[in-house]
Formats: sequence, structure tokens, C-alpha cells
Amino acid sequence: MPFHALDDEHAAALVAQIDAALAAGQFDAAIAAASTLIQLSLEGSHYFQTYDWLLLRSTVSAGYLGWIVFSITFMVKQ
Repeated sequence: MPFHALDDEHAAALVAQIDAALAAGQFDAAIAAASTLIQLSLEGSHYFQTYDWLLLRSTVSAGYLGWIVFSITFMVKQ
């Protein structure tokens, strides 16, 4: 189940809105849009943790295993 509130189109639109507001010098609007993006990102991480915990656990485990392999490879090369 994907997190629909922060799909690719919506996230890209928010980033474009932030860039346009910064380019136009509308810093309050950029801050408001960035705040919205941050809030949606936090909701997305909560969604990921709650509903897709198996993928989250797999991702974290793969990261640790990758770091272990990288460290061993680095030590062997040295």
C-alpha cells in the first residue's frame, strides 16, 4: 500500500512550489510549503513504520549488512 499523500507528483509539485517561491523572493510562502512537505514526510515515515514494517525491517537489515560487507572489504584492501 503506497502512501498516497506523498506520491511522486505531489512531492514534485511541492518542491517546485518551494523553488518558485524562493526565486520570487516569497520566503514566507516557501517556508509554509516546506513545512507542509516536512509534515507529509513525517506522516509518510509513520505510515511506513506502521503498515510496511516488514519492508522497513528488511531495508534496515540490508543497510547494516551492506555496511558490514563494505567495512570488511575496506579492511582486506588495506
